Amino acid sequence: MAQLEAGIYARLTSVSGVTALVPAGSITPDVRRKGGTLPAIVYRVGYSEPFKVMTGAHASLTRTDVIVTAYALTRLQCRDIMNACGLALDGYSGQTAGVTIRGTTLDSLDTAYIEPAAGENQGIYVASLTVRVMHSTF
Repeated sequence: MAQLEAGIYARLTSVSGVTALVPAGSITPDVRRKGGTLPAIVYRVGYSEPFKVMTGAHASLTRTDVIVTAYALTRLQCRDIMNACGLALDGYSGQTAGVTIRGTTLDSLDTAYIEPAAGENQGIYVASLTVRVMHSTF
């Protein structure tokens, strides 16, 4: 999965609509560092299922859900980041960072607000986008 994660990172950081809102250094895999700068994007690989298809020769495909989460100080900023990520990833296909992405589909969007912790003045808005990715690594 490391190649897929590298491919998602490469795609997100190559689209100016995304990097205009979140610098590449604030786009990270798996977790956001506590106290890290905002806005930020975290992406992680979720459910994954291999497929075998016949198109002449055998071709291995894998369907993987990638969850992209935006963190921001305002609801509008969080929504703008999710819209930019959606535009960057929906329907994307191509080769990037050693992975062939055959196609992507937006699956679901979830939003939340994290209340400020003790001693903090402001909470954080969060939005998560699940993207279904069909990919191969040959």
